[in-house]
Amino acid sequence: MPVARFRIGIEVELLLSSKKTSGNNEPGLDKATFAAGLTTSYNKKTEPPLPRMALNLQGKIQAQPRSEWNLVDDSAVTPDKERSNQYALEIVSPILEYGTEFQWSRAVTHLWDCIATDCVIETNDTCATHVHLSPLNGTPWDIESLKSICRSIIHFEGAFEVLVPPGRRGNRFSQNNRLGSPSLIERSDQECYRKIGDCPDIATLISVMQPRTSASSGYQLRKYRAWNFLNLFPAYPGTIEFRQGPGVIDSSGCLAWVELVVSFVQAATQRGSVKSLQGYARTVEGLKTFIDAASVPGLNQPKLLTSIFENKSGYLEPTCHDDDRAKPER
Repeated sequence: MPVARFRIGIEVELLLSSKKTSGNNEPGLDKATFAAGLTTSYNKKTEPPLPRMALNLQGKIQAQPRSEWNLVDDSAVTPDKERSNQYALEIVSPILEYGTEFQWSRAVTHLWDCIATDCVIETNDTCATHVHLSPLNGTPWDIESLKSICRSIIHFEGAFEVLVPPGRRGNRFSQNNRLGSPSLIERSDQECYRKIGDCPDIATLISVMQPRTSASSGYQLRKYRAWNFLNLFPAYPGTIEFRQGPGVIDSSGCLAWVELVVSFVQAATQRGSVKSLQGYARTVEGLKTFIDAASVPGLNQPKLLTSIFENKSGYLEPTCHDDDRAKPER
């Protein structure tokens, strides 16, 4: 069943420094003190219905439903070694509704405005923006929608490679799904579509798109794909996660990548059949047409995508580290 409205979650990885100290090499505060001050400052500027922020450096975020931004530590992000006053942090959103009222985008804009008041916001190639999606009504994803999404991911993988900056191509924390799957690597698109279509259940579909790399590979290693489906397993949040987005430094960048992911998945649930995909080139231009064809006036915000698509065209063959490349099934 096509899905047009979603619950969304956003994770942004940042390098932050205080505007009071960012221009010099003086020792900064310890990270906990800096993060506490940022949380307090944000909350002082925030009134309902905008979500407040919780300081949660240990990353033990409360179970769904989540109503606050969470400021957490992020060991995967590497700050500038020459700057003791720059802090690697991640901000995890509350569960937001992607709907016609645009309350989600107001919450995102308010967050960035508050941070920018106190901090210099920077990123590097170790930073990323992750977007989680699930159906708005709280029902689980149905397998046919998931198959349509997976086929669309395969079809447009080279277009996404063009859209993301070089540091997100072949990145070990967001590896290409096809190149990491013995079931899909070195197979044509049509063969991949058949593999996806033959999956009898969601667990099998996950194993095709995101297989175990070894008998001992757990969730943490296995989730490092451009599109992460592991949260669809029982006891997990029930989301699809896009992990290939780059770090961003303002609300417009954050909003753009959320809009891209939502618009793509929305289009995929409607137009991700084998027959429909044959009508779209695998290029950036084809992806834009694919997204535009499913856009809903008053729901989607296509103007947000301009910064991502501007001056981009064509297709790039995905790459990966040799150690991450799957061995084809025989």
